[in-house]
Amino acid sequence: MASILKVNTIQHTGGTTGITLNSNGIIYPKMPCFRADKTTAVDWTAGGGTGGLVTFNHTDGSGGSVDNSFNIGFDLSTIGTTGKVSPPVDGIYSIKAAFLVNSTNTSAGTAYVSINKNATSTSNGALLLINHYETFAASTYYYVEVQATAKLTTSDYFGIGKNDGFKYWGAGLNNHADYGYNFCECQLISTL
Repeated sequence: MASILKVNTIQHTGGTTGITLNSNGIIYPKMPCFRADKTTAVDWTAGGGTGGLVTFNHTDGSGGSVDNSFNIGFDLSTIGTTGKVSPPVDGIYSIKAAFLVNSTNTSAGTAYVSINKNATSTSNGALLLINHYETFAASTYYYVEVQATAKLTTSDYFGIGKNDGFKYWGAGLNNHADYGYNFCECQLISTL
């Protein structure tokens, strides 16, 4: 004889909901994830964090209707100062970042962006989850995107590296209408 467990939610003993089941049988798990945005002046050239890491100054959606940042389960207290993020649980994570090289660069060049694991610079290639080069023409906008899947533990950290001196586009401090540039996203896709 089969047993049937009828519940709408599964909660921690402290009352925090971890899983919701709707009336159609669809499960909605609560998974750690975030999107952090960097709102900054036009023509930013350095990441602002430790080594070449990029800092992000909006993480909680408090900037109004055009602020796309959010955070579920991460401690993002250092992403605005060092650019470092530590995962909340041991697992496999999907990490993505995107930027726009500004058309104010008057010479052609190579944009150089990385996702670093336990490193703030590119000096140790073994610590790079992805090392991405994009060559662009002078006086043109160029979209740069990096994405990686990584095994991370709570003792690890990752950061997005801006490893060039070229001018990147920004809409201005606290202007959240960034058109989908200057952000970092991360989500847990599996536990270990």
